[in-house]
Amino acid sequence: MSDYNFVRPHVSLGGMSPLDYRMKKQNSLLGLRSATLHSAQEGVNT
Repeated sequence: MSDYNFVRPHVSLGGMSPLDYRMKKQNSLLGLRSATLHSAQEGVNT
């Protein structure tokens, strides 16, 4: 069961394992938050 939930690639996730998909999604959200914060800081500094 854990192999299916964490390791095995899934077609619905573009061939990624659920764990890889989750890490990719978290990293993209963190990048978006970082860009938003940076943009807000530039707005304050101008």
